[in-house]
Amino acid sequence: MNVNALTGYEIPVKQNGAIDLNFRVVSAGGRRIIPHDEEKTLEEEDDVYIYDEAFEQRLATYFRIDVRAGYKHNGPRIRHEVAMDVTNITNRQNEWERLYNSSSGEIEMAYQQGIFFFLYYRIIF
Repeated sequence: MNVNALTGYEIPVKQNGAIDLNFRVVSAGGRRIIPHDEEKTLEEEDDVYIYDEAFEQRLATYFRIDVRAGYKHNGPRIRHEVAMDVTNITNRQNEWERLYNSSSGEIEMAYQQGIFFFLYYRIIF
């Protein structure tokens, strides 16, 4: 089951500005995967999959919370926006894929990016 919930609020500031606050929650069933043939993978030191069991297994549920705060200013011919986004604010390590690691000689889980901050400035003509 997938759930995507969004909410936002804009607070007017003076005549031409606004503070923008946004919140998003995403939850999705884990990705379906093709499982490894662990014995052959370790023997051949390369990824070997069991294609007869393709997409029967799933990784853990994907979950992420994002927040954003920004300021907008409307000028006579131009609009300025400054905002800070924080994606995956809980720093949850969502599973992405199982891969053979030649350095360790084991099949390991690869994870998606954790918490990420970014600032941006946008001009709209």
